[in-house]
Amino acid sequence: MSADVENKLRVLREQYARLLPSKIETLAAKWQSLCAHPDETDLAQNLIHEFHTLAGSGTSFGFPEISHLARLAEEELRQADPAALARAPLRQTLDDLLAALAAAARTPVADAQAATVFTSRQVYLLVNDSTLRGTLEKQLTLYGYEAHSFATPEAMLAASETGVPCAMVVDADDCNEAGRYRLRLQRQHAGSAVPLLVIAGAGDVEHRLQAVRAGAAAFFVRPPDPHAFIDTLDKLVHIREQDPYRILIIDDDASTAELYAATLQQAGMHTRVVDRPLTALEHLHEFNPELVLLDLHMPECHGTELAAVIRQLDAHVSTPIVFLSSERDIGEQLAAIRLGGDDFLVKPISGAHLVSAVQSRAARHRLLRSFMVRDSLTGLYNHASTKEMLQRELARARRNGTPLSFVMLDIDHFKRVNDTHGHGIGDEVIKLLARTLRQRLRATDIVGRYGGEEFAVILPDTGSNDARMVIDTLRESFHGRELPGQDGRVFHASFSAGIASYPDFDTDYLLGEQADRALYAAKQAGRNRVRIAGE
Repeated sequence: MSADVENKLRVLREQYARLLPSKIETLAAKWQSLCAHPDETDLAQNLIHEFHTLAGSGTSFGFPEISHLARLAEEELRQADPAALARAPLRQTLDDLLAALAAAARTPVADAQAATVFTSRQVYLLVNDSTLRGTLEKQLTLYGYEAHSFATPEAMLAASETGVPCAMVVDADDCNEAGRYRLRLQRQHAGSAVPLLVIAGAGDVEHRLQAVRAGAAAFFVRPPDPHAFIDTLDKLVHIREQDPYRILIIDDDASTAELYAATLQQAGMHTRVVDRPLTALEHLHEFNPELVLLDLHMPECHGTELAAVIRQLDAHVSTPIVFLSSERDIGEQLAAIRLGGDDFLVKPISGAHLVSAVQSRAARHRLLRSFMVRDSLTGLYNHASTKEMLQRELARARRNGTPLSFVMLDIDHFKRVNDTHGHGIGDEVIKLLARTLRQRLRATDIVGRYGGEEFAVILPDTGSNDARMVIDTLRESFHGRELPGQDGRVFHASFSAGIASYPDFDTDYLLGEQADRALYAAKQAGRNRVRIAGE
């Protein structure tokens, strides 16, 4: 967790605790006013909404007793008719609950449960066969991982005291029963999110069962196919999910929404809070969320009404909408899902539960959408999606008055690579360049496969000269790698690139046309170089 997010969470909790006593005093004053004027239905509904909001926020800020007491008060008021407000039993019950709330507001804040996030590129290896270990280390390094080898499970355990890997790879022959037990302890220490890949000498049921019992997420028969091994590892550590999930939070309770936002940011997501529901559409268009967290009971409009509006937008027909509300009535929850929601989470909710629920649903949405917008070989945006992204980023650059660069890249002499080493190696070169671009560019940069051996990169907030420096560094890094060719031979690949920038070219058509011309100029000048349009 970054220091900024950690500090934001601390400030939000301290602010909530500081304002809580006065908030409860305000509730008590409204209750007394309602007792004096029991026929004022608007005042009664407002008070119910205030208790409802408090019930949903208390536990999240470390005050579970506040949530419990506020929920009891809300239920008492919902069930009461105006005549009951004049009778002693209800008045006494609410007075007692408000007194208990005031006392609970002075209770020290409980520690909030944090979600663990793993961002390491380290892979731990427990493979004693020197030939196999060397092959795996070379393959891992080639594709941007850091390989760290250990001789025993104890050594891996000791290493995990100071760092957490993104994955563990174990040769089953190097782990007896005691070793597998220690390995399970090690993984529990590191966190269950760390995937385990097991290699064994045979693929029979017994070996596979042993791997499953050790917690394996993948199994390979020795020696594993290097490309299949890397593809599986990529999927397990979610390399294609490096771009943070974009989560839009719509909730009229701004403080609670900000807490949820900080909690999701802590887990590596991008968030945006909307506390005025009627402004949601402009944020949907600009932020383009992968999931919407939506409160149910809001004063400007009901959550189901806003969900129906969102579902009318073609761009968000499939965007997951998860209701997050204190509403516990099953009928209300099912109605919300029937009217446009995908799931219903009940406030209060722990940070770990919120992160897990949001991550799983956003991941599923991204996976399903990837079949439509991503290239199957590389996982990059396909041609059509890249063009849509360019239009969106160009519109943003115009609004903000910031530069934007569009880059066209093409692998040099790619036909020669296919003819010399085969199409399988050619595909690996394409995938390697895709990985290089994903790993070395910023999360805000957009990478697409235009077709064949041609790629496109969108660099927001980047002028042409800065873009040239970035792409040139990538070009040198890619060209410097030794690639495994046919019959054990190694070779080097390179790419050429052309750059066009806004505001020099102010339409997406001109950016594409000029970048393509600059790429052609780079090819004509000898390849393995970068050119800027107009030079």
